[in-house]
Amino acid sequence: MRKNEHRTIAAIDPLKRKYIGRRGDVLIRKRLTEYGCGEIGKIYEGTNGTKIIKERGLKLPKMLKDIFNNLASVVDFEEKKIRKLETVGFICSGMLCYAIYLLT
Repeated sequence: MRKNEHRTIAAIDPLKRKYIGRRGDVLIRKRLTEYGCGEIGKIYEGTNGTKIIKERGLKLPKMLKDIFNNLASVVDFEEKKIRKLETVGFICSGMLCYAIYLLT
């Protein structure tokens, strides 16, 4: 939603293609509201493996931020409610599972 907020009607400007954004392997949601996400890898390459570094440092935090922004809009950006929001992300690689939380 964040990437597509500046799209306009085709009569005003040529309509741009809709951006997809980041897509995780797992989505934790209830109906249309997302609360968390996850990434899953089959092979564990160690804590400094390329897949874990990219997902832990780049991909998952961006997805959690977008989910958090959606949740903030669901509660109408009321500060007291926003302070209680949490989003959770998981990275599963081989037999290990990392949990990443976004708290306010």
